[in-house]
Amino acid sequence: MKYCGKCGTKINIGDKFCSKCGISLHQLYTSSNPSIDAEKSNSYFHQKNWIYYSNESDEKKLYKIRTDATGRTQLNEDESWFVNVSEAWIYYSNGLENKKLYKIRTDGTERTRLNEDESTFIYVSGTWIYYSNGSDEKKLYKIRTDGTGRTQLNDDESWFVHVADGWIYYSNRSDEGNLYKIRTDGTGKLKLNYTESWFVHVADDWIYYSTLSNTGKLYKIRNNATGHAQLNDDESWFIHVRGEWVYYSNRNDQGKLYKIRRDGTDRVQLNDDESWFIYVPEFL
Repeated sequence: MKYCGKCGTKINIGDKFCSKCGISLHQLYTSSNPSIDAEKSNSYFHQKNWIYYSNESDEKKLYKIRTDATGRTQLNEDESWFVNVSEAWIYYSNGLENKKLYKIRTDGTERTRLNEDESTFIYVSGTWIYYSNGSDEKKLYKIRTDGTGRTQLNDDESWFVHVADGWIYYSNRSDEGNLYKIRTDGTGKLKLNYTESWFVHVADDWIYYSTLSNTGKLYKIRNNATGHAQLNDDESWFIHVRGEWVYYSNRNDQGKLYKIRRDGTDRVQLNDDESWFIYVPEFL
């Protein structure tokens, strides 16, 4: 099943126009990347150029907006925390139901509960969801995207979870919030820095994070613990890196959505909402 890249409505093979917004589907298909495999292209049409976020200005309901700041759309009525997007699904922690793990399609349909744990700091990678389990002292757990295979991975209080290249990166609250990594099978735990690190996001060989010891400013460090550098002077929350851009909630400007290049240049404001749990899908 494919989805309209303009409005997110389901479309069928053979359709020439979207049944809801009327856009030419030929235009969407011919503008896509033919090298993308069939499964990923199904989500590409829907996710292209969208940012998903929890709108703190509207009771943390789930919203989306295009990367050019148009098309702002509400998707649910839940208090939506820790938003992740994978293929045609959005995963989030539902604050109205003790932060149980939910998923919903990117068009706002098929809302589904996945577990009974208090699930925070969720991160989706492949067919697995990694999260801090508040029902078990915030230890690190994983569960499959269909709700099966629930597994404990460590004994640390694990915040700001991010998964990349077979490693889970997290802020270890059992060790003053310092940055750690552990393999996705729960082995090989390593300490990476000695500063309280929030909103961890890994891209390529770099880890981006907000440094609490310096009023939440945006920093980066290589995944081998070298190359520590400051990128801005904003108090930067809910960091998400995609392409050459770092997206974040600017706490010095009422939590509005901003982006800045990964080298610290070209800082741009994108909306006027207090924007939490920002997620920018892979296919931009």
